[in-house]
Amino acid sequence: MDLSIEVEDIRIICDEIRIKSENIQIGQRNYSLCTLDPSSHLSPLLDVLTGVEIPAFPATLGEISNLNGFEAVRILRALQQPRPALLSEMRERIRRAAMNQLY
Repeated sequence: MDLSIEVEDIRIICDEIRIKSENIQIGQRNYSLCTLDPSSHLSPLLDVLTGVEIPAFPATLGEISNLNGFEAVRILRALQQPRPALLSEMRERIRRAAMNQLY
């Protein structure tokens, strides 16, 4: 077995854990802000594979409610979250992720 491949696999897993941890912190801040004012601006979550902000992440809870199916699938894929069949369930999963209620 090639040790360099195993080390690279471990590095990838560690990066994903770090990024998911950052998303938890972002979600906690979003939750705190939106508890005080539901129209607060959301900080975008990070793509779990790249570690960069998810492009066009909804800026408010209201924008999450207006996501179309393509946008919702794209965001859930970036978060490595399951994609429910119903659009309403996809939006709810994104809302919960944005507010740190998934982890």
